[in-house]
Amino acid sequence: GGCVKLLTLRGWSVRRSRGTVLGGAVALILPVALITQVNATSAAVLLLGLAALGITSIVANYTACMQDFSFSHVGIVAGINGLCSNVCSAVVNPWIGRYIDRTGNYELIFILMAVLPAVSLAAILTFDALLSRGNAGAVGGALPASPTHADSRAKNNPEL
Repeated sequence: GGCVKLLTLRGWSVRRSRGTVLGGAVALILPVALITQVNATSAAVLLLGLAALGITSIVANYTACMQDFSFSHVGIVAGINGLCSNVCSAVVNPWIGRYIDRTGNYELIFILMAVLPAVSLAAILTFDALLSRGNAGAVGGALPASPTHADSRAKNNPEL
């Protein structure tokens, strides 16, 4: 969140700032794919630490993006995200365990850990570009503004 704020204070759009920060977070995660090639424990811990920082940055930016949803939909969006995350974990974790028990190798797991955030970022940026192109008539190609909590309060309280 702090990096996005710093970039927006320098005149960047919120979209560009968030995309850049997410790209940086993914760049921190990517090197974890090489962890099985590292012999030094300290280097492996460093790679895991960078990946953890990248993942935490993605989660923090997701949380900050919640303000872009209308106040009445924040709970629904957070609930659906939580549901999907937990169902995915419940399904994938046993598969990972069986794979490691069968092969005795973690290499594929770390490669997937590195590649999947990059694929997700590419999907987000592609989706955003398609939406921007579809809203070219809007100011700067921006998405139409959704009502926020502040909008809801102002509507319900004329003194604001």
